[in-house]
Amino acid sequence: VVGRPKGTEPGFDYSPAMKEKGGNWTYTDLFEFLRQPAMFVPGTKMGFAGLPRAQDRLNVIAFLRMQADAPAPLP
Repeated sequence: VVGRPKGTEPGFDYSPAMKEKGGNWTYTDLFEFLRQPAMFVPGTKMGFAGLPRAQDRLNVIAFLRMQADAPAPLP
């Protein structure tokens, strides 16, 4: 996910808000998006309220990083 342009995964029906967000995902972006998706991308159709605990967000990001063939370096 980190390094990939936002709203571009083939086969997923992204909201116009996510498609227009622009830029590539960073670890910081993921951290903020997972905290409150609707605040990070107003108009997102993501029906997930978010993860208020920082450690929970870091755990999700670590899991996603482990799924990558070539993980982006950690900041």
